[in-house]
Amino acid sequence: MQSRNLHAKYEFGRFRMHLSPDKIICRTAERTVVCVCVPNSFLASEQRVCGIKGTLDCSKMDITNETTFADMLKVFGVNPSVGDVLIDEGLTPQILVGKFLMKMGKAGFDRCEAFKAEMECIEDKDALDLICIGIRDALDAGLRIQLVTPPEIEKSSRMSGDDMQEFLDKELCGDLKTDLKGVGDKAVRALKAIGCVTTWQLFGWMLTMDTIEAFREGLIDAKVMGSWRCTIVHQCVERMAEGLQVAF
Repeated sequence: MQSRNLHAKYEFGRFRMHLSPDKIICRTAERTVVCVCVPNSFLASEQRVCGIKGTLDCSKMDITNETTFADMLKVFGVNPSVGDVLIDEGLTPQILVGKFLMKMGKAGFDRCEAFKAEMECIEDKDALDLICIGIRDALDAGLRIQLVTPPEIEKSSRMSGDDMQEFLDKELCGDLKTDLKGVGDKAVRALKAIGCVTTWQLFGWMLTMDTIEAFREGLIDAKVMGSWRCTIVHQCVERMAEGLQVAF
């Protein structure tokens, strides 16, 4: 039930948020979530959705080969000791972001809860909430991960300089065929079979790989059309290096 005394309305793509003195009503095409008893001091930047709460400076974040969990968690406001738990699980900051993106299917805001369920190794649930918010807000601002396209892949890519610049400049929507050159119906079916139904999940899958070559090999194993594999890899690497921005 929507409050009659609204203080503000916010829209983030298909996500609409109505703020009133005593409740927040979040609506998407799929669901309505009502959070009650919210203080009047609530700030829109906090976006208490998916059961998570907190704030983060949304400045653009860079992740390089030298970035440690201590670096990342300090930005997120999390005790760096939590990083030891993640390292014990065989994770890196890059893989952690990849796992988050892998949860970004077509099921709306379920991605946060799905990610938290997979990260059950983190017993501090407040820290886990902040990590979710941190990754989400970093992606919302534009997250850069230092990746380089191997020369042999760039040479085989069908992306011209103008093609690549147009791709880097455009806003991605999450639809594989719309976002990526070289992804047709056959590639969509092949990627769906390995759990990638959105552009975000394909980026996430790439980030969980040890190397860019391993990502290409994964596309071979998935039977993505050979003549376009390098083109797809080229786009994913360059977009991630330029900055991946996801509108939440």
